[in-house]
Amino acid sequence: MFKLKSLFMVIAACGGALGVLVAAIALSGALYSVQAPPHGRAQAQMSAAPGDLLPTGADDVQVLEDQPGDDLASAASLTGDPLTGDPRAGERVFARCRACHKLDGSNGLGPHLDGVVGRAVASVAGFSYSPALANHGGIWDPAMLDTWLADPRAAIPGNKMTFAGLKDPQDRADVIAYLGGVD
Repeated sequence: MFKLKSLFMVIAACGGALGVLVAAIALSGALYSVQAPPHGRAQAQMSAAPGDLLPTGADDVQVLEDQPGDDLASAASLTGDPLTGDPRAGERVFARCRACHKLDGSNGLGPHLDGVVGRAVASVAGFSYSPALANHGGIWDPAMLDTWLADPRAAIPGNKMTFAGLKDPQDRADVIAYLGGVD
């Protein structure tokens, strides 16, 4: 009888801990879903299938007024928080990209990145893009670049880029700010 009572107490304790864990996960998901999109931008996501940048839903799109100082130096992290990029810091982070990408109008292993911010996806003449990227469509705006730089393989499955991504949202904002100033 004593062992059975102890077993029930252990099960009840584990069940309580599991309940707290489930509640914490549900609460964090609810908090994430109510975050506002970055100002002056439509909240959007890239589809995993070929196509282009698709809104999360016609009723979900919110476009807010641009604020003073809202420019290419401001990118949205994956959490939706607006980050201000530092072009000087972005130049240092871009050193990781130089093995494949150039900023002088010539292609390397990857397409040149001068003028990339605001340019159509897969539009550099003379570069051989993967079918996944060539058929994706869209514009390399700061939000799309942020998603791409975080995890290129997940952003557009089937692309040829082998870079694992920049996990730090500030690094991504800095690189986007740097690239926004390179023509």
